[in-house]
Amino acid sequence: CFRLLLAGEKSIEVKDIIPLSKELSLSIKWIQDFLAPIVLFCQVNFTSKLHHADNLFYPENVEFLNQVKVKSFWKKEPITEYNVAVSESKIEIKSKNQSLCIE
Repeated sequence: CFRLLLAGEKSIEVKDIIPLSKELSLSIKWIQDFLAPIVLFCQVNFTSKLHHADNLFYPENVEFLNQVKVKSFWKKEPITEYNVAVSESKIEIKSKNQSLCIE
C-alpha cells in the first residue's frame, strides 16, 4: 500500500509513481541509474480508488481498490491488484495470494 485518499468521493482516483527501490531488483535499478541521463526505461505506477464506503459522511468501513503497474525495458509486466479495507479497529490488505491484517 503506497498512498490512499481518505475521502468519501468515489470518482477521485489517486495516481502516483512509486520509487524504483520499492519494486525492482537491484540489477535493474543499477542499470536504470547508469542510463538515467539518457533514457528512462523503468517505471512503477500506482493507482487507488474508493470501492465501497458504508456511510460517506461518517464511514466506519471503507474499501479501496489498488493497482501497481510495472513497465521495464518498454515491456509491461502483469498488473498487481489488491484491496485495502479500513475499519475502526483494523486495516486489512488482500491480494490474490496474500492477506495482511493490522489490528
